[in-house]
Amino acid sequence: MHRAFLLIFVLSALALAEDEDLVEAPVVEAPTDSVVASHITNDRFRYRAYAFIEGRWRYANSTGAGQFEGPYLEADATLDYKLSDAFKVFFDGMASYSQYTDSALFSLNQIGARFHAGDWVFAAGRERNRRSPGLFVSPSDPLHTNPTFAGPREIRTGEWIARVSHQAPTHSTDVCYVPYRTLTKEGFPNESPRAEFWLRHFHKVGPIDLDVSGGYLDGTWRGGLSALGFLASVWKFYGEFGYREGGVWKHFA
Repeated sequence: MHRAFLLIFVLSALALAEDEDLVEAPVVEAPTDSVVASHITNDRFRYRAYAFIEGRWRYANSTGAGQFEGPYLEADATLDYKLSDAFKVFFDGMASYSQYTDSALFSLNQIGARFHAGDWVFAAGRERNRRSPGLFVSPSDPLHTNPTFAGPREIRTGEWIARVSHQAPTHSTDVCYVPYRTLTKEGFPNESPRAEFWLRHFHKVGPIDLDVSGGYLDGTWRGGLSALGFLASVWKFYGEFGYREGGVWKHFA
């Protein structure tokens, strides 16, 4: 039996938005003139969307001949609708087409519902609820392995879960049932339901945010611990610790 540990410490002046709620991530900003982005917010309905087209020239090293690859089309829409003060549904989907490969793809990033009852939250569907602070890799959160970066191509793919959470101003606890980990390229389940789960507790201690998690994922016991704080209200510092039984982790910095 193998046991692997991964410990990372990073000092950064960048802040990373949490994905506790679908629409709370930063509004998409267009990096080039070819991108069209919009968003709307009111008491009941919120959405954000973008679309862009791109192409590029590829040159062969031997002949120097150029070849145009494109166009590549991509569009994404994020919707969040509040049916009542307690009940909310959400959706995020992306569609793309590449003329170079003559292929099209629709990817379901998130879909589901959340129900709020006082300090309790019940959620089900494909949801992204990432808390780990890592910018490039997050060993403390194997459930959401991909960090999120601002921009049209920020990663917003979620996991198929059923979640029960208790939330307070200084702490929160999540209990997640994780039935599917093998998905189709479109984002739909591609296996029979698993008996796997993930537990997570977040606690704010003074200026430090602590997060401890653990559970049974992909047939192995896993765990994680992270801490985040700010130095002089400017520099963000954090550390992450990840544990996995039955395999070896690799990290490339």
